[in-house]
Amino acid sequence: QYFFMKNPSTPARIGQDIPVELQAFNWAAFLGNWLWAIHHGIWVAFVPCLLLLIGVMTGFPPLICISLVFTILTPFALGLYGNAWAWKKRGYYSSPDIFLEQQRQWKRNIFIIFASILFNEWTWKKKYYWSFPDIFLEQQRQWRRNIFIIFFASIVVIVFYYLNFSSMVKIPIQIASKEEEIVQYLGDSIVKSKYLGKISCEWNDRGKRIESHFTVKGTRNEGDLHMIIFMNDDNIIVKKLLLEDLDGNVIYNRTNFYYQYKGVFV
Repeated sequence: QYFFMKNPSTPARIGQDIPVELQAFNWAAFLGNWLWAIHHGIWVAFVPCLLLLIGVMTGFPPLICISLVFTILTPFALGLYGNAWAWKKRGYYSSPDIFLEQQRQWKRNIFIIFASILFNEWTWKKKYYWSFPDIFLEQQRQWRRNIFIIFFASIVVIVFYYLNFSSMVKIPIQIASKEEEIVQYLGDSIVKSKYLGKISCEWNDRGKRIESHFTVKGTRNEGDLHMIIFMNDDNIIVKKLLLEDLDGNVIYNRTNFYYQYKGVFV
């Protein structure tokens, strides 16, 4: 839930210090590895993949060896520095307690996944005693196929989520819902009406810039919502709020105004 209030004070910079509570090993980042890194925007975790790709394409074995070493070290780096990187990268957490609770949820989910995999593997071993090499090799091929399927399915789910259910969609809709002229045209209960849309994000040392463009509908009409907002610790600066009907006619246009919010942006 987000709460809005007009005319806040001057936006504050994101704090650079890491709270004491976060100066601990992050088991969720260690075990979650690239899944955790994707969610938190820690793209440095994919440097080993980039090095491996360059090494394979150029046929340079030393670079491949270096990439494998970095691949082994990456989980430990995420565990040691993951809290600090995520806190600075996604500086919109309202408190360390909320951040740590999210990390505990990540850890629980990852342990459940690992426990399920180990249980299935143990059951198979107990049943067949590894006495059928052909069956074992076929199982490994199935594992490889399933891992690729899960990887690509995860990418699709992540993209679908951020295009339709993330706060990068919810916040623009909530801001638009506060404008009387938009409500008069669209009606109540404004929601995103189509699964596709355009959403882009940029981070810098002052906060986060979000540009979104998608179709919304209410109880009366439907229209295209285009919004550019800048977020920091306490405020949302709306650079552009534009609503057009489906024929391209401008219904509402407003620029450069402020909102204050409370909550966690995830």
